[in-house]
Amino acid sequence: MALKKKNRKKTGKSVSSRRKNGTAWIMAVDPFSGFDLEPTWHLVHSLSSQFDAKVQAAYVLAPTSMNWTGDFSGPWMKKYMPIAEAKLAEVLPDDVPQSVIPCKSPGLQAAVQALVNFAEKEDAQYLVITTHARKGLERLAMGSFAESVILTSKIPVLVINPTHKVPKTVRKILVPTDLSKKSEKFLTAIGDYAKSLHAEIVLFHKQPDPLDPIIQQGVYSLGGGWVSVQNYIDEEFVQKNQQVQKFEALLRKRDINVSHVFDTSPEGLIESIERAAKDSGADMVSVLTQTGTWGAALLGSVAQGLVRNSTLPVLVRR
Repeated sequence: MALKKKNRKKTGKSVSSRRKNGTAWIMAVDPFSGFDLEPTWHLVHSLSSQFDAKVQAAYVLAPTSMNWTGDFSGPWMKKYMPIAEAKLAEVLPDDVPQSVIPCKSPGLQAAVQALVNFAEKEDAQYLVITTHARKGLERLAMGSFAESVILTSKIPVLVINPTHKVPKTVRKILVPTDLSKKSEKFLTAIGDYAKSLHAEIVLFHKQPDPLDPIIQQGVYSLGGGWVSVQNYIDEEFVQKNQQVQKFEALLRKRDINVSHVFDTSPEGLIESIERAAKDSGADMVSVLTQTGTWGAALLGSVAQGLVRNSTLPVLVRR
């Protein structure tokens, strides 16, 4: 259902004129999706208020959003712009600044870039998007706007699936990590985010499966010598346990409650993260991703998998 209206007034003002009172959050909205956006809006409003931030809703009016294969000419844009503006105003409260972003170029990436450019222009601290959770052939045919955004935007992206129950607030965040030194900067950033929300952090690490075919070869080359699989796993566990304790100490110095989960199950990484989030009572999952082909194939694939499958909001940082 549509959100209840309040403080009815003209809302065409740019968030730039309002940023004196806080940092901008851009919430990308598809007013034609048919989803009930009220739970999503309440969560975003709750989170942004902790940062003294103002939220602006935005919709990208592009050929891809209209299932159009060609360019949008001037007459087409002129015709559909007021329709999009009216629909956007219909699904959100009037006191939320709202903008329709015109994009005449065809293709998913053009629409994604239009949104990202708008968020950067507005100096947004966070970019919030909803996912349609398309599956199978529909995903292959339509592509994924959410997945493309997280691999394009330099701004942290919060992805929310409105088809699942949206939490009213965030009190616990599951943070998957490879426990590498490179992830320390990411943990510092998510730690600051969690502290602003007065939220706990649960660090999650997936241990290698001893039944993995590579491990079952029976030997590992370490420092020019050969060791047994069991010795390798035991030594790795000790090192990673020391590293997670270091990370926990780092977060506790910032007055953040933190715990950790080591998963040794044979199930896949995405499934393990989902199960850990459920078992720990997390309200959100936050992951680090990278850009470029190589990054997208590695860390980006985890973020993409969570965006496709997670029942919880997913915060993606680069």
